Order: sequence, then C-alpha cells, then structure tokens
Amino acid sequence: MEDLIFPDYALERMRQRGISADDVYLTVGDPDDEIERDDNRTEYTRMMDDGREILVVIEGDGESRTVVSLWDRKRRRPRRR
Repeated sequence: MEDLIFPDYALERMRQRGISADDVYLTVGDPDDEIERDDNRTEYTRMMDDGREILVVIEGDGESRTVVSLWDRKRRRPRRR
C-alpha cells in the first residue's frame, strides 16, 4: 500500500478518537466496503476485531492520497430487558 498523507487535522482527530495509523492503513488496504464518490473522494469502512467500525475518507488518487476525514463507530450492545 502506498503512503497516505495525514494533515494535522487528521492526526488530531486520530488522537481524539483513538484511531491509529495502523487502523487507517488496514481500513484503506483491506476494507469491508469501498464507495467512490463524485467529488474525487473515496470512503473506506472496516469492522475491526474489537467491535469498532472505522470509516476513512481519502481524497485524490495515485501517489497523492490525503486522509480528509475519519471516525469510528462502536458497535452497540442490545439493551437488557
């Protein structure tokens, strides 16, 4: 997998949300779902072994690919009755 560009705001969001660079590379390199958008951005999602669903949005193609957004969604447990 090629290198990704991590702008300062993406690094800050990763720190805030507990998402590692390894999480990002795994999500982009081996996604469960990949959606190419009309705005030259691609969304990658992956369910991690720990139950988090990571979503990463990448802009550009070829050798210049920049992380523009990322977050995780924790899998919710059903409520007890």
